[in-house]
Amino acid sequence: MASSLVTGPDSSALKRDQFASTVVENVNLCREHYRLVLRCEAFPATRPGQFVQVACRDTGENYNPESEFEWDEGQPLAPAGAELMQPLAFLRRPFSLAGRRDTANGVELDLIQRIVGVGTDWMSRLKPGDIVDVLGPLGNAFRLPGENEEALMVGNSLAEDVAGAQAVGIRAAWRRSAPDAEGVTADVTFDELSELLALPELQRTP
Repeated sequence: MASSLVTGPDSSALKRDQFASTVVENVNLCREHYRLVLRCEAFPATRPGQFVQVACRDTGENYNPESEFEWDEGQPLAPAGAELMQPLAFLRRPFSLAGRRDTANGVELDLIQRIVGVGTDWMSRLKPGDIVDVLGPLGNAFRLPGENEEALMVGNSLAEDVAGAQAVGIRAAWRRSAPDAEGVTADVTFDELSELLALPELQRTP
């Protein structure tokens, strides 16, 4: 089934909430970029431009259990608890929806992310069957172009901006300010915004 961000009436009754999702696949796209596919039994209606907040840790684990210690006066207290043993992402991370598929087995959500810290590193290690807590949908939506209209996505990341737009059939322009991404080619490449504004499709018509 083709990827889409526009949903049908079956999801209209659901409201923004927290949802337990299952990892379907976690694909390394290029270098440090991944496409994470999550499946929920049900998920509210979504529109282009919306996003979700991901809890980048196992929300079912108690990272700070109550414990009792015997302490010898004058000796340092040994630290305990998973939150002291390793970096841990306490705050959720926001991710735009790169795709959605309503299937017979539930709703699949596509997220594209790059490893930049503790939270996204945790996400890059997810395996099929792992459980991920997501909150959404969030944010304002935008209107897709009509039958006689054409949209142009403008960004400086081939892997995130250009690849995401092209995945849903939108032309993409890339400003040369970031490293290339293997296997991704923009429809338009420019250095200065003045070049972009000169494109025929951006000229105002009477």
